[in-house]
Order: sequence, then C-alpha cells, then structure tokens
Amino acid sequence: MNDEEYEYAGFWIRVGASLIDSLLLIMITLPLTMMVYGDLVWESEAIILGPADFLINYTLPFIAIVLFWFL
Repeated sequence: MNDEEYEYAGFWIRVGASLIDSLLLIMITLPLTMMVYGDLVWESEAIILGPADFLINYTLPFIAIVLFWFL
C-alpha cells in the first residue's frame, strides 16, 4: 500500500488516545488492586505493595500492550 493513502493522527489526537487508554487501564487495575490490598493502596508509601500488585499493575498491562501490538 502507498503511504499517501493514510492520514496519520497528530500530536493532540495521540495525547487524547493515551489519556483514554490510561483511564481504561485504571478502571481495570485499581479495583483489582483494592480487592487484594484494600486501603493499604492509599496508605502505603511503597512503590510495589507485593507480588499481586506487581502482577496487576505492571505485568498485566505490559502483556496487554504487547498483545494489542500484534493483533
């Protein structure tokens, strides 16, 4: 296909898409993390609360991004 057939998204459209993606990701990961750690999510100053936190907030989003890249 020829590159002239595509109109690429500009900076602000990509920023908006990134914000929407972030909100959707938070809507999925925050409730899961709250189910596991409860109020410790808000009270702790630790970056990673434990293995479940690492799995939910780092590993699962990484896997989702890689899968969506290839689909």
